[in-house]
Formats: sequence, C-alpha cells, structure tokens
Amino acid sequence: MITPPPQTIIFLHIPKTAGTTLYHILERQYEPIEYYIVNQPKEELQHLQNLPPEQKTDIRLLGGHINFGVHAILPQPATYFTILRRPLALVTSYFYYLRSEVSHPNFHLAKSMTLPEFLESRLDENMSNIQTRLLAGKAHSGSYYECTPDDLEIAKANLRQCAVVGLTERFDETLLLLQKAFGWQNLAYARMNVTRKKPSKGDLPPDVIQAAAQANQLDEALYQYAASLFAEQVGQQDTDFARQVRAFQRQNRWSYPFRYSLWHSRRQRWLWQKNGALWLRDLYVRARNRIGGNANG
Repeated sequence: MITPPPQTIIFLHIPKTAGTTLYHILERQYEPIEYYIVNQPKEELQHLQNLPPEQKTDIRLLGGHINFGVHAILPQPATYFTILRRPLALVTSYFYYLRSEVSHPNFHLAKSMTLPEFLESRLDENMSNIQTRLLAGKAHSGSYYECTPDDLEIAKANLRQCAVVGLTERFDETLLLLQKAFGWQNLAYARMNVTRKKPSKGDLPPDVIQAAAQANQLDEALYQYAASLFAEQVGQQDTDFARQVRAFQRQNRWSYPFRYSLWHSRRQRWLWQKNGALWLRDLYVRARNRIGGNANG
C-alpha cells in the first residue's frame, strides 16, 4: 500500500499579528529542510512553484505574508491556520513600525505623513483591509486593490477552512489550540518585533481612529467573524482548558526573562552587523563621490 504524503501546515501570516514571536516557536517544531518561509512573495513563491515535486513534499510548514490559495502549488494535502488582530491596533502598530524601521522601503514616506495622510495615500496595502485581502487571495497583485463586500464573504469562507483561527489579543489560548491541532511542544516564548514607540489607543486623536476605521471596515467585520470562530474552538475544548492556559502562562512567565534576553542579544548583534554594513557602504559612496568630484573638477 502506498503511504500518502504528510499534510503540510500553511501559516497565513497577517502583518503585525505576533508572527515573529510565533516563528521562533515554529522553528523548534521542524527541521530547517521541513519549513519554507516566504518573505518576498513574488520571487519566493515563484521559486517554490519551480521546485521539483519531491522537494515540495518535504515541506511540512509553509509560512509568510501569503494569499489563501497558495496550497495549489503543493502536490500534497495542506491545511491553514492564521491569527487575526483588531484592525485599529494592527494599523497603528504597522504605521509606527514603518516609522521606526529605517531599512523599510516606506520608512521615509511614513515619517513624512500623519497616519490619516498615509492611509489616504494608499501607498501600502497593509494599511487597509489587509486581513480581508490576504484571506480572499487578493494581496500582492502589484497595484493597490480595493476590497469589496464579495471579498469579505470569500475571506469568511476561507477562514472556515482553517484548522485554527487565532487572535493576537488571546495569543496564549491560540498557542494551546495550535498545540492540540498539530501536536507541537515547547511553546514558551518572549514577545518579539513589538512596535514600542506607538501611542496607546486612549492617546490616539479622534481623526486617526475615524480614518483607520473607515479604511478597515471589512477587516472589522472579518475580525468579529474570526472572534466568533475562535469562541467556538475554545468552547470545543476540555472543561479544564482555562486551567491549562493559566498553567502555561505561569510557566512562560518564569522562562520569559531568559528568552527575552537571549532574543535581545541576538537582535542587538544583528543590528550592529547591519548598521556596520550600512555605515561602511555610506563611507564608500561618499569617498567615491569625493574622488569622482575631484576628477571631474
């Protein structure tokens, strides 16, 4: 009898929904050859498309800012999970992340605009209904795509096909749902890639709240639907699920300082290397321009 290939788990990673934190947990569950993380969807999905079938079947986890529907690339069965976040919190976190991430292509644009202005510019699709767009399979088209109510219904239908629908605001419960669905172990974590220099919801001006709400009406409806699915999933668990969550949280608090310091030291080392490379490149460019200017003079 021929043994069918194992099912691939697809993490549909919506930006600013604790995905970086989750990736560090996922890396403990699989060997490097078993997961494929997409950072640049156009190039890397094309590379995945061109892989031989036997290499595709080795992939047990596929993750990234990818559209629902990417499972069609794989020859083996696949199942999805995703995590959603309240749209106002997502948009605010993403905007202030842009303003603090010098290497991001939209850093200077975000720094030169207010949040409502950046929303209105439509320069970044992550600022408007990105959760609906990804789950409806309409992101990364190369030009700004305006989501429709039909896309919302498609996104809801696709959510219902996910093995787990998580919520950033209830991350610990989401982790235990994922553990029960996929058998993962060692879920301890420290929060990573958190946008720290951003105002709290209470400090946001009314015009910012109104602009974000106006631009993310479909995402708000999708989030409410996801919250109802999440409640259903929790309701299907054992009667002591709440106790299991509290026990996990206590255990994680003990290990948090160690995990955070380890992550922080790794990030600082990476930043030193990155900034050092940028400084050397800038020094080279200035020297080259000075020499070129003298030669031209």
